[in-house]
Amino acid sequence: MMTRKMVESLKNLREAWEDSLEGESLIDAKASIALVLYDVTSALALSPDQREAVLGARLAAEVDVYLNPPMPSKCMIIQDGERPRVLVYRGERVNRYWPSPSSLQRAAQMAV
Repeated sequence: MMTRKMVESLKNLREAWEDSLEGESLIDAKASIALVLYDVTSALALSPDQREAVLGARLAAEVDVYLNPPMPSKCMIIQDGERPRVLVYRGERVNRYWPSPSSLQRAAQMAV
């Protein structure tokens, strides 16, 4: 049975999806079914065990890797103004980004 909180959470999720489409219809949206299921499990505040039961062990692991990719083996942390920045080396290309605190911690561990 759906509670009022569940309905509100799913409504908020739909509104977030609509906002991301900038006025286009959800009916025409191209989306990953796995990520939609993950969003629904998140909106319903399911526990990790419940999320894995819904997604299945394999898909739960795949979504986790997709959303939290491992840090590459070659990265450098530099100070850029007030915030640290991470340079990620992928072959000849360098990606620059301002990390979340958890990503910065992972990068710091790898840089040591």
